[in-house]
Amino acid sequence: LSEHTKNIKLNHNVSIYFSLKELNKTKSNNPRLTINGIVKKNFLKKDDKEFIDLLSAYAKIESGSKMWGMFTDFNFYSLIPQRALYIEGFGKAYQKDYKK
Repeated sequence: LSEHTKNIKLNHNVSIYFSLKELNKTKSNNPRLTINGIVKKNFLKKDDKEFIDLLSAYAKIESGSKMWGMFTDFNFYSLIPQRALYIEGFGKAYQKDYKK
């Protein structure tokens, strides 16, 4: 298993960080988004339509994925957002909580 898969097995809490092209010299003035959430494994068989559709879509951005997709330990995961934090620039932060 890959290192990130091993980590997810130990702790399902994850963060994903997105940043736009840095246009400002002062880094805190550049927009960015952090999404915190829980990752859940999608239990799909290799011949399930959903798995085939996901793998087909993935192959459009990653050419090796058709081969990896057939590995026995290859899986797709879903991110269930818990919190999003968008920072537009210095002093401009917006938060959304998704917890019920």
